[in-house]
Amino acid sequence: MTSREPLPADLSGDAAMQVPAFPGSSSDMGDFHDTLKSLLAFQTEQQHVLRQFLDLQAQLAGIGPRLVAPPLVLPVGSTRPVNPMPEPRPQATVAGLATAPASAAPSPIHIGKPAQAPILPELPAAVPLAASSAPMTALSAAPHGSPQEARPASTAEFSAELLKAVSERTGYPVDMLDMDAHMEADLGIDSIKRIEIFSNLSQRHSLVGDRDEEKLIEELSGFKTLREVVAWYERLLAPEAESTVAESPAKKAPAPLSSPDEEVESRAAPAESDPVLSYVVQACDAPLDADTTIAWPGGVPIVLVSKVSPLAIALRERLEEQGCQVRHVVPGAFTRAVDASRLEVDLSSLDAVTPLAELLRVDETPPGALINLMGADEGGPTWDHRNDARALFMLLKVLGPALRRSADAGAGRLINVTSFDGRFGLAGGAHTAAGSAGTLGVVKSAAREWANVRVKCIDAAPALDPAELAARIAREMFSSNPDIEVGFDEDGRYRIDLVPRAREHDNLGEFALEPGSVVLVTGGAYGITANLARMLADKYHPHLVLVGRSPLPGDEDELTRDVTDLQALRQLLTERFQSRHQKVRPAAVEAELKQLLKEREMAANLAAFRNSGCTVEYHCLDVRDNEAFNALLDEIYRRLGRIDGVIHGAGVISDKLILNKSVDTFDSVFDTKVVPALTLAARLDLAALRFIVFLSSVAGRFGNIGQADYSAANEVLNKLADQLSHAWPHLHALSINWGPWDAGMVNDDLRRLYASRSIQPIAPATGQRHFLDELEHGPRRQPEIVITSSIGQIATLRLTN
Repeated sequence: MTSREPLPADLSGDAAMQVPAFPGSSSDMGDFHDTLKSLLAFQTEQQHVLRQFLDLQAQLAGIGPRLVAPPLVLPVGSTRPVNPMPEPRPQATVAGLATAPASAAPSPIHIGKPAQAPILPELPAAVPLAASSAPMTALSAAPHGSPQEARPASTAEFSAELLKAVSERTGYPVDMLDMDAHMEADLGIDSIKRIEIFSNLSQRHSLVGDRDEEKLIEELSGFKTLREVVAWYERLLAPEAESTVAESPAKKAPAPLSSPDEEVESRAAPAESDPVLSYVVQACDAPLDADTTIAWPGGVPIVLVSKVSPLAIALRERLEEQGCQVRHVVPGAFTRAVDASRLEVDLSSLDAVTPLAELLRVDETPPGALINLMGADEGGPTWDHRNDARALFMLLKVLGPALRRSADAGAGRLINVTSFDGRFGLAGGAHTAAGSAGTLGVVKSAAREWANVRVKCIDAAPALDPAELAARIAREMFSSNPDIEVGFDEDGRYRIDLVPRAREHDNLGEFALEPGSVVLVTGGAYGITANLARMLADKYHPHLVLVGRSPLPGDEDELTRDVTDLQALRQLLTERFQSRHQKVRPAAVEAELKQLLKEREMAANLAAFRNSGCTVEYHCLDVRDNEAFNALLDEIYRRLGRIDGVIHGAGVISDKLILNKSVDTFDSVFDTKVVPALTLAARLDLAALRFIVFLSSVAGRFGNIGQADYSAANEVLNKLADQLSHAWPHLHALSINWGPWDAGMVNDDLRRLYASRSIQPIAPATGQRHFLDELEHGPRRQPEIVITSSIGQIATLRLTN
């Protein structure tokens, strides 16, 4: 992941400016660390490309020796879902797969994480990949004349190639590239560009070979400049270095970080075999059949986080009866040991949480499990469930490394418990605040980043007896069942499935907005949110109230006004820096270029809104400012007398792995989506509101690498839509978990990366059609939906160990 975002939110261009990576910071080093992992993974792929190709096919088919991601599973005998949206041209049928007849009931799609071999999955309309009959024994053989056989390049040659590669990827001449400049802060080489640069270099230079990849990653993780990379390469050429690393066994490097869901895309025409589909998120019956209980290593402590409650007491007793040692950590005003088995933790800051690791002695005995019950704790005047995700995030930063170590010994469990209604709020009887759902996104993202940790999200109906629920939690914890999201109520056990969307095409009149209807749009006049608002403007001519953080653009400088070529714009901006006698940093030029393009798009969108025949007003406002946002809502009602619909698309992202992400960054990303959403739910006249659409992301549904905060925020939006939909039956409340769009700040680097993973983006026109179809024809009380292509690939992205 990069500092750009996967975005149904439309502020990807703002993300880098609002949550910058600072030179020399730990998060910046984490970015480079991640990039180095990507480099080594690409090198391994070059050496074993066909082996990995066939291995991937085996994994997706459920027959491989290992699985690197949760499988996408269709029940045995089910048919492939049919795209419910009419496409401009007929869709080709994937060879060997039957298409469901029109009368067939939709088949649910189940996302789970297997312990061993997965259930045979039948993926929906994935990009077809060619099979190979080449014998496995020949897969690793390098072809004649391959880089492995070539003479190693000298340090000077490598340095020249590195500068050339950076120049090609950034668009700046070699003479502007300072070998001692900070790669990201000065040269603008973000994680995606590094993947491209180093993967290309690795094709010509043996950067891995038989060396211990993990040690190489550790050595390179602190490098900030190109000169340091060249020095590292020079050391690799030394005979003593080669003999030293040769003594260590080679290890598989982690796969490269997945890039933002909303941006790593291709502008190629959508593949006919990989259409954009809509799915409904549903809770389906899933009895826990007799399964294999996983052995639990002796002497491994379990950390239980919750207030002192009947459930916490019952679960502790249950685990101790099974021979487990339980340490109960209770949220409080201090971080301290209360007695031999109980601790108190101050969850207000990372500094306050950090001493918990020493109190638990995790260096001596890493915990075998972390069980979080905060989402099931009863609320109160001082207990704000909005902070649950933040608290869990800090606990994982402190205890996560030890938890991962215990996984290598056969333990390593992360269990999260909420108490919506036993079906994650989908049954309509949720009693818990929507803010509690943030923990789901944090945990599902941890599952993506920590492949060796077994993860469970458990939602329990509040009426369940604590002793009964404790027994069910313990059974799930020690079970080999692969379901990640599991619900319990008095009637049974449930899992989360995706069911192809069935639309009602007879209720258009019920929705249709008359001209002059007031539609509030958060997220400004830019990106995907503005793209959708333009479609409403063209069809319904409403009065649009746009709210964004960026000020309205002024008149563009004559120097650049008529220039459209990006490289020419870079050159002009570079010359302007030079004319001011400023040091020219490519990163600064890119930031100015990005802002220029954003302002152009804002101006074009505002003009298009007016030309469509609707009226529009724009308010420059930070929607995280409760007082200011409330005042604006009151002013709209006072002046216009109504708000008929809302599109909430505001959002920012700053992607870092959990261990590298700062709490301030988490807060910024989480609050930008969650705070205004909760304000809208509390302040809007819901009795008169006709629709509200939250632009969520597949990161919320599946979790995502580097996006624990963004995933958490989108899960809150999902559950808030559930609650509004069931509390106000007339209201069409939706939370659309979008897959990647080919729009916004998408660049060629991201498109190539997505293409390498066979992920097909959503063309803007296709996304617009789906959005309008959901508004006009989508069934009520089905608020959580997923719209994407390539769902099999997206659902299985994981960072392997």
